[in-house]
Amino acid sequence: MKPFKSFEELIEDFNKISSDFVINNPIFKAHTPKQKNQIAETLAEHIEKVNQYALKLIEANKLDKVVDGLIIDSLSNQNEFINLHELSEYVKCLFARSIIFHDYGKINPNFQVLKMSNKEFFKLDDSIKIESQHSALSAFIFIHYHIQETIYEKKINSTERKFLWGMIFLFANPIFYHHSPFFEHKILPFEESVFNSLKRFLNEFKIETKVDNLFKPEQLNQVFSSLKNSYQYENYFPIFALLKLNFSILTASDYYSTNDYCNGYEVNDFGLIDSKLRKDFIYNFWEKDFISKDKENYNKKLLGEWAFYKTLSFKELEIRSNQNLNHLRQKMLVEAIENIRANKDKNLFYLEAPTGAGKTNLSIAVALELLKENESLNKIFYVFPFNTLISQTYSAVKDVLGLSNNEIVQLHSKSGFHEKDVSEEQDAIYGKDKLNFIDNLFINFPITLFSHIKFFDILKGNNKDTNYILHRLSNSIVIIDELQSYNPKHWDKVIFFLANYARYFNIKVILMSATLPKIDELEPSAEGQFIRLVNNKNDYFTNINFRGRVKFDFSLLKWDKPKNTEAREEYLLKLKNFLIEKAEERFQKENIINVLIEFIKKKTAGEFLRLVQADERFKDYECLLISGEILETRRREIINAIKAKTYKKVLLITTQVVEAGVDIDMDLGFKDKSLIDSDEQLAGRINRNASKNDCVLYIFDFDQEAAIYGKDERFKAKLYDDYESILENKDFDKLYKKVTNKIKEKDKNDMESGTLTEYKEHFKNFKFAEINKKFKLIEEDNASVFVPLPIPYHHFTDELETLKYFDICPNSNNEILGKDVWSKYIELMESKFDKTKDYISNQVQLKKFQGLLSKFMFSVYEKDKLMLREYSDIGSAENYSERYGILYLVNWQTYNGDKIYTYEGGLNLKLIKNDCML
Repeated sequence: MKPFKSFEELIEDFNKISSDFVINNPIFKAHTPKQKNQIAETLAEHIEKVNQYALKLIEANKLDKVVDGLIIDSLSNQNEFINLHELSEYVKCLFARSIIFHDYGKINPNFQVLKMSNKEFFKLDDSIKIESQHSALSAFIFIHYHIQETIYEKKINSTERKFLWGMIFLFANPIFYHHSPFFEHKILPFEESVFNSLKRFLNEFKIETKVDNLFKPEQLNQVFSSLKNSYQYENYFPIFALLKLNFSILTASDYYSTNDYCNGYEVNDFGLIDSKLRKDFIYNFWEKDFISKDKENYNKKLLGEWAFYKTLSFKELEIRSNQNLNHLRQKMLVEAIENIRANKDKNLFYLEAPTGAGKTNLSIAVALELLKENESLNKIFYVFPFNTLISQTYSAVKDVLGLSNNEIVQLHSKSGFHEKDVSEEQDAIYGKDKLNFIDNLFINFPITLFSHIKFFDILKGNNKDTNYILHRLSNSIVIIDELQSYNPKHWDKVIFFLANYARYFNIKVILMSATLPKIDELEPSAEGQFIRLVNNKNDYFTNINFRGRVKFDFSLLKWDKPKNTEAREEYLLKLKNFLIEKAEERFQKENIINVLIEFIKKKTAGEFLRLVQADERFKDYECLLISGEILETRRREIINAIKAKTYKKVLLITTQVVEAGVDIDMDLGFKDKSLIDSDEQLAGRINRNASKNDCVLYIFDFDQEAAIYGKDERFKAKLYDDYESILENKDFDKLYKKVTNKIKEKDKNDMESGTLTEYKEHFKNFKFAEINKKFKLIEEDNASVFVPLPIPYHHFTDELETLKYFDICPNSNNEILGKDVWSKYIELMESKFDKTKDYISNQVQLKKFQGLLSKFMFSVYEKDKLMLREYSDIGSAENYSERYGILYLVNWQTYNGDKIYTYEGGLNLKLIKNDCML
């Protein structure tokens, strides 16, 4: 098939044929002045500006080729079409024209009177039944114009014409919803009263109606109904992606152009990795002598020893030593790079590396090699399940590649407002906050680190704010860490999206973890397509330098699992005695001891903490707690103290929050048995740097795993006989194979709900809301809790400017009071509803304040929030506002004589009568 016209040509062609079209009439306004000495923007000016921004985004993200590929595949099975090339190019034309037509409805006189205060229009027209709406009218004009065009100007048969009508109606939906918070597909209703007013109105403004009979409402609605059932094409993903991409470009271009007019700021930098930045990245990673003043760049040394590591045998690395550990790391990096070079045209990669192998350094090396081998790639996205992983990797990547704030951003609830380095001239003309707001909104940074929730919302969601970003994913490298943290019930949906977007959007996807599920077999288009960057996985994982880091001890599994309250108390006492015995044995040898014990329930962790605090044998131990409701500042205190070896003796009591993303190196570990890969993840917190001997993880079985993991296919797999061998031999493929087989088996059963087959039906019918709703990585909604306690001032080094800006000062004890922060937050939220305030300034202030606010917040499940209010009376109704969505713990200090919340211990869960908090 010969190439299609480019978007630039399509827009230029339409401008020629529409030179006398109604939008060129200067009496129609699109936006009213926002600044002094500014004149109203005409509709023609706005549409031209939107077109130009659309072309900028298409050029920057190389979307011509992406759209062409989606269109070709969406029509690939339409064998009855004779004029396939003409039909395909017309679909691309509709894509472009939906952007052009998106605001034509602003010719509505009622819009001009009410929204524009346009003096050319003197009064409201009550006969126009859509009142002052413009999106619906734009969609109507778009449909009207193009149906006529297919009848009078396209020499095609009736089947082809019906197909194009279907595409016309589909591309009318982004127009219809471009001012709505959510994008959806619906058949647009045309009632008699609305139809007549629109028809009269269009005729009045000289939009020709060539076939009056075609536009009778009953006929139009019949066409809609018949087409509704004909959208179920075999290749439904390309059409789904076309519509989402169209909505992304349309809304983004509209936003950019409106900002351009209102703030006088033209955006031309879309945060891409250009040739200079590509060279800088490669130089800083491979050629610079030192990463920082006292940190040697070992990657440079590796370049000179490349051949040595390619031929280095595993037999030469069987002795445990720090040197051999480093050799293994370098050998793995060489192997990964060689595999990239041999498969540079592939899109899907597995990077499976044991704990201690330096995954972050590996991932950077692989990403840079992909950039070097593929000039079309111009962005890098890191995707993580935990904020701690985002923050740690952000610091590491920024350090290794020598990046500034202009080149990398981390996006999560606690990151606050990211600010680029703006020149004094730009700041004086536009204001740095407004410049940074646009870049934050559209993630205009070469390297972005964000959460898996955000990432998959972009891929699947119908939310306007997330869909803004979709166009930026094209021609990018996406590195997804800790895939096993996702519930297996969604693994098939994960690979469905990744494989399809990678194929059509030219995305290089790297899945990496120490325990990595092989999910390609769950989606036909991905099966066999993944390249393993580490071929000899077992040779690395079973090497004594990795496998020998931690010894698993399963002897405690022989203890009887407690079945009542009395048995629970006896078990915990016995566990406490065993722990102190093993800890003291090690302390006598090493003169230092760091012990980690993880429970699967918060309440049990609290019980154990109280037990050890009451035991004289632990008086020399620093007994610390990290759980879901411990504030981030306290977590950071604990982690930094352990890393700095501040204490001779440490007992860290935790829940699952430390299994991944927490950079600690403990000597001994104890873990309540849960999922096999979760147990391995915790083992990664012990002897993390493989520098110690005789480090042990003791597995015990206390709380009921089924209460938490009962619906997880990994728990259902019941690999009791293989449990110990999987952990000791790192054979997680045995676990994951059983899980993926179960998922495939369910998918073959048409009666099973929640399968990929059932999910794909929503694509066939363009049910965008269902596509989004039926795939949630986190099933339960979270609620935020604010604790107005004092936090030491030294924890606010990153928020000093924010504190100063909002006039929040430390008290006499050099603490920031939570109640002061909350008061300012209320003021900000109230001003959010004040229409006299500048929208962007208010949004920037809120985002800046978010990082400060998060210091005092933790999350609970929605059901637990209700429980806190009902059973503890620590969040009274008058202090909880649905308007702000945060539970304010007004009585956090005492309740019936007990402390409800402490900085060191979090919530006092013994006061909670209901056991639903985990």
